[in-house]
Amino acid sequence: DARFDRMDELPAPPDTYALIINTPGRVWFAGRRHLAAFSKNSESWSGSSPLEIDDYATVGDSVVVASNGHVFSYAPGAAAWAEIREADEIPRVNGLFTGGDELLLATSQGLLVYNRQENSRKTWNHNNGLTTDTIARVYAAQRFTYVVSAGAIQLLDRQKDAWQHEDLIPPAAKKEKLVYIDDAGAHLALVKSTDIRLAGRASYSDSRTFS
Repeated sequence: DARFDRMDELPAPPDTYALIINTPGRVWFAGRRHLAAFSKNSESWSGSSPLEIDDYATVGDSVVVASNGHVFSYAPGAAAWAEIREADEIPRVNGLFTGGDELLLATSQGLLVYNRQENSRKTWNHNNGLTTDTIARVYAAQRFTYVVSAGAIQLLDRQKDAWQHEDLIPPAAKKEKLVYIDDAGAHLALVKSTDIRLAGRASYSDSRTFS
């Protein structure tokens, strides 16, 4: 894009940047000491106090981030980032997702689902379907909502309003097979550095023809 040809000549604050967030009107650069934004229309830089971003979501030019357990949002035309608060304190936020009218927060006390159009909040925890309250990440699709926690993936079927639980079990170590079977029958596979001693009884068939 020709609009980015002169980025190195513009006064971007020097920093160690580790994350890029792209929106239709801006590109955000998250660093250790700065949170810089490049306006695509005016080709100018602006900045704000740094945020340690654990997770983020965008809706148009609006950005919502999870930072050190809190939630901050930036709306187009705002002078600064604002922390999202409510009367009931929001538990520590580990991840988030936004889609349509919903904002979903993965927290240390379950999954919080905010509906902006209905101005409602619903909490999912171990009392109504989740197996654990500590949720690390969340993602929502048209039918299913997915959450991950330590050792498990849980799915909410939005049509049935019911949760499914899947344990994450590491695969067992692969072991050498001593015997394998194919169309020709059973075969003994000799494995290196393996001492195999066979003990047992052998039988055979002897047939003779007399003339």
